[in-house]
Amino acid sequence: MTSAGRLSAADIEAAAAIGTLEGATAQQKNPHAAGSLPWLSWIVARLGGWNCYYKPPGPKTMARGFDRLAARIEGFTLAGTSTCVNTVAARVREKNSKLPNGTDCRRARLPTFDTVRRVAFTPQQMYALVADVERYPEFLPLCEALSVLSRSTADDKPVIVAAMEIGYKAIRERFTTRVVLAPGEPSVFVTYLDGPFHHLENRWRFLPADGGRACDVAFWIDYQFKSPMLGLLMGAMFDKAFRKFSQAFEERARVVYGAPGATAPPSLSSA
Repeated sequence: MTSAGRLSAADIEAAAAIGTLEGATAQQKNPHAAGSLPWLSWIVARLGGWNCYYKPPGPKTMARGFDRLAARIEGFTLAGTSTCVNTVAARVREKNSKLPNGTDCRRARLPTFDTVRRVAFTPQQMYALVADVERYPEFLPLCEALSVLSRSTADDKPVIVAAMEIGYKAIRERFTTRVVLAPGEPSVFVTYLDGPFHHLENRWRFLPADGGRACDVAFWIDYQFKSPMLGLLMGAMFDKAFRKFSQAFEERARVVYGAPGATAPPSLSSA
């Protein structure tokens, strides 16, 4: 997925190779821009058996469409040739002009997001919120549940192994990460252990600003889903959620600490 929430080049070709699935009437034409998430959702609905008339597709139709899309994308990925890919790319470019000429459709970019946000709280206050992983379901976008599986120490730093459940509408996934806390820096480093990702790394750093009365929260993450289908369905939502993470923690700080500078950071047993 691109940082703008569009499908990646490889995703577009795989979905477009299925065919338009459009019918003869105006109501059976896909009205959405090729390469957008609504465009893909329309294709999923058609694969699930929606006829474009009467009521919108329901969850059973969409679930059936997701299964069929997954099978077709997997087959396309395994059997596709460069000629086929270039042909599909040309079709999508002609329709929507979203792919630059010469796009390599098999080179999928790892989604990466990197930002620095200044907040009116101290580095230790912001670190305490990020380190308190068990509270994430209360405020973090897409986080439905989180359980701590173990706590230990490595190189004099607290280490947490946690399982997080993420969800969007009918989609639910669970993954496990190793969280290394460094209260003296302060920073948090997260590595992927198990779940739907091929790769995931996440770093938080908390840099003093304005004489220590404020903090620059530096957030970096890169990730890649194992399944092309899950990447199609969740990638745009992940990009959108990650862009709100720093803001979510700032809003959480106002709930926990009140007005900036009003209270000292809580003491965390894990830190």
